[in-house]
Amino acid sequence: MPATILVIDDDQGLLILIQELLRSEKWQVETAASGAEAFAWLQKNTADLLLLDLKLADIAGPELIDKLAKAGRVVPFVIVTGQGDERVAVEMMKRGALDYLVKDINFLEFVPTVVKRALASIANDKRLAEAELEAKKSRSLIQDVLNSLAANIAVLDQIGTIIAVNEPWRRFAMENDCFSLLGTTIGCNYLDACRRAVVDKELDAQEILSGIQDVMNRDRMDYSIEYPCHSPGKERWFLMTVTPLSNEEGGVVVSHMDITRRKQAEEALREADEFGKQIIAGAQAGIVVCDQMGQIIVWNPFMEQITGLHSEGVLSKIALDVFPFSRRPQLKQILDLALAGEAREAADIPFDHADTGKRYWTTAHIAPWRDAQEKIVGVVIAVRDITERRRLEAGMIEISDQEQQRIGQDLHDGLGQQLTGLEMKNFLLLEDLATLDLAANRDNLQRQAHKISVELRNCVTATRALARGLAPMNIRTEGLVGALRQLAHNVCIPKKLNCRFVCGSSVTLNDPQIEGHLYRIAQEALNNSLKHARPKNIQMNLSVRGDELRLQIKDDGCGLPKSQKNKTGMGLEVMEHRARVIGASLDIKSSTGQGVCITCALPLKNHEHQAICNQTG
Repeated sequence: MPATILVIDDDQGLLILIQELLRSEKWQVETAASGAEAFAWLQKNTADLLLLDLKLADIAGPELIDKLAKAGRVVPFVIVTGQGDERVAVEMMKRGALDYLVKDINFLEFVPTVVKRALASIANDKRLAEAELEAKKSRSLIQDVLNSLAANIAVLDQIGTIIAVNEPWRRFAMENDCFSLLGTTIGCNYLDACRRAVVDKELDAQEILSGIQDVMNRDRMDYSIEYPCHSPGKERWFLMTVTPLSNEEGGVVVSHMDITRRKQAEEALREADEFGKQIIAGAQAGIVVCDQMGQIIVWNPFMEQITGLHSEGVLSKIALDVFPFSRRPQLKQILDLALAGEAREAADIPFDHADTGKRYWTTAHIAPWRDAQEKIVGVVIAVRDITERRRLEAGMIEISDQEQQRIGQDLHDGLGQQLTGLEMKNFLLLEDLATLDLAANRDNLQRQAHKISVELRNCVTATRALARGLAPMNIRTEGLVGALRQLAHNVCIPKKLNCRFVCGSSVTLNDPQIEGHLYRIAQEALNNSLKHARPKNIQMNLSVRGDELRLQIKDDGCGLPKSQKNKTGMGLEVMEHRARVIGASLDIKSSTGQGVCITCALPLKNHEHQAICNQTG
């Protein structure tokens, strides 16, 4: 049955073109020209995929998605956006969009490809869920089998004579005549029965005889073997174990446990696992399953691909030992919540594995793993590689910074110079007016010209100040330390605000992008303090502690209000985003009436950007 695609766009002409294009691919295509029309259609119908315009006439795309979620009508979606809205599209990707399209000249050419890719992703996720369900059923069967096993037990003295048996042993001996090693009773010599089985060439008889003798002689602590015991029309398997008696006279305990159901279950599980592996191997998502102790029991090929670690090297190991960086408080908290029954998302996780040299970014869905009785027995982690997306975001920010620098340079060298020229011309006009006899209107004209001169001077000053804000030129000439020192100097207001920069060492980074982001973080922190905290003193510190560069901005202002401590403003979001881009962490501490302290910590070893810091005393 063809997939149903709902196209939502307020451009009627574009709707018709997309509908015809997708129907030519044999899909069922429905259209809606507004958010209200789309919502009404989805209340009565089901779609496999939404092709959603980001900006509709009556409602924004994100608002429609939220409205559908509240109504319990969640549908996978692809965002369609105009040029210039790529940042919003990236944010929608974080909120669950499978992909996004930009309405450019090649827009219609890429629509079928993106839709095919989205439907394939949906199909893969569905098959993955089915495989996980099948694996759950198989493990439940194994547990049932193990809980129902009953052993047939015989006790032998030091020469092999049977001195005691349990009821299952007796019952099996009476009801079956297929295997001489179980067809013996009290008083019979069990080793003699084994020797007869060797003569009769019964399968594994010689190995079993040697194993029992080794345990009797204390040459080994125990012995076990799985062997078949088939009868006409029925296949059976047993697990034989031999353990020594803890007495001075010697002797052993022999048990035969019927493991036929376990063997059958293992075969069923093997088939189910093989089926699941084929599906999971093709999924573009990493699957990791850990038990309650954090021990890894599933590690799929996609995880091998992104981490460089093969399953043989990680299975049975503790996940926190394989990835020490996963001990971060936030990740540890999410894992604990999953073991408590809550599924959570762990977004934008930077992984940097020293053993493999792999550096990548991921996002993970961490959910509890439950057995057939709904008891939580571990966690299931679905990992997606977002390294390329992160690089794209970093590239977008870098482009934005470059554009700001270009604008600042243009303002400084272009408009600023023009205004200066105008000021000079106006000065000459003042001189002319002062020397010429312009009769009664001369004084008035002089006053007007003087005012123009003042205005032009103000424009020049403002333009240069704006240029310095958009493009901190002293980073390139004086480095990060010089730029931060100048920033602190510019903030100072005599007798009202003291801003001090402290750097006890010479700090040099070889990455202009990192320096730019650190500068912008400091700049944003100072702006926030000046706007909201009303401080009298601000101190910026730049230092190196071990393998970590720390930038700290602390003020003595009023602090964050309690009602806003758990809210993230745009300024804080920008700082946190810049910190994530360079692989740093951002910590914000505030006490009412005691100011705000913002600390950005950047690791210097094994860093994504290969930052190098030189420190001298």
